[in-house]
Amino acid sequence: MPNVTPNLGLNKPLGNEFVSRQAYVENLELIDQNAAKKTDFTTHMAQVIHPRLAGNANFNGAVGTVIAHTKGDANYYVEVTPVANPAGYLGEVWVEQGANSFSVKCSGTATTSFKYVVFW
Repeated sequence: MPNVTPNLGLNKPLGNEFVSRQAYVENLELIDQNAAKKTDFTTHMAQVIHPRLAGNANFNGAVGTVIAHTKGDANYYVEVTPVANPAGYLGEVWVEQGANSFSVKCSGTATTSFKYVVFW
């Protein structure tokens, strides 16, 4: 087995070779050594802000559009982007955040759609 893969160095058998059990076990050991541990992933997710919720909804003026989540506190960031032309009826846009939901409001009368992404 003269060839190896470029990233993990796994042994690549030639087309006319039979793979031995030992070569197979060596490849499994290489994969296991190079795989991220579940604790590494959990630590990464806890340290870095990631998108947790995304979707589409419609503006509903100052009444607002309520979107539920499961964070449990108001320590998060919401990004709202209109995706349809409100023809001048949108006005100012703001977000009121709560522990388990947020409300997207606008000072105009537009009912056009928007995209949202929530990070925490």
